[in-house]
Formats: sequence, structure tokens, C-alpha cells
Amino acid sequence: MLTTTAPFIAFLLLIQVFLSIRTSATRAKLKIDYGDNDDLAMLKAIRAHGNFIEYVPMVLIAMGASELAGAPAWLLTASGSVLVVSRLSHAAHMSGYGGNASRIAGATLTTLVMLVLAVFLLGNAMGVLT
Repeated sequence: MLTTTAPFIAFLLLIQVFLSIRTSATRAKLKIDYGDNDDLAMLKAIRAHGNFIEYVPMVLIAMGASELAGAPAWLLTASGSVLVVSRLSHAAHMSGYGGNASRIAGATLTTLVMLVLAVFLLGNAMGVLT
């Protein structure tokens, strides 16, 4: 059981559900069946959800693999916490809150988490980090 990673999976799933519902609600409100119809609100909802989907699954796979490889709980907790904050920050920007700094922080922190987990997994696979 991925005891450290699982709560982060659950919390991020809740964020995904929110973004999905918001995208669908925006579609219904604006009567847009496909695409964004050149509507900025629709585009922002689509991209907030899409960006989440583009990054979160791979990071969660990396977290789970790291946990199975024996990563310390502090590393997983820090990675998961930063991922949650970064994805909320990015989604907030795409929703019209937090300004561009929120988007930059979200993207930068997500990339940092990916790099840290990649280094751990590579180091573990090479026998450098055990």
C-alpha cells in the first residue's frame, strides 16, 4: 500500500473533479459543445483542467514508484505537498486569481517536484540512493 502517496492521490483527485465540473459547467453556461468557441472563460477553464491532467498523473506515478523504491516519507510528503500547492496556484491563475506570479509559481514548483523525483528514481535505480 502506498500509505504516503495515497492521500495525495485522493486530494488531487478532488481537485481534478472540481476542475472537471467547472469546465463542464462553463460549457453549459456558455452553450459551447466543443472547443472554446473563442471564449476566454471557456479557454481558461479548459486549460486549467488540461494543464492539471498533463502534469499530475506522471508526478503521482513517480511518487508511487519512489515510495515503492523506499523513498523516505519526508521526501514524498514534501513532493506531494508542493505538488498540491503548485497545482492549486496554477489553477487559481487560470481561474482569474493570483496574477501571473501564481501561474509562474505553479509551473516552477511542479517542475521542481518532477526533477526531485526523477533524481531520486535515477539515483535509486543506479544504486547511488538506497
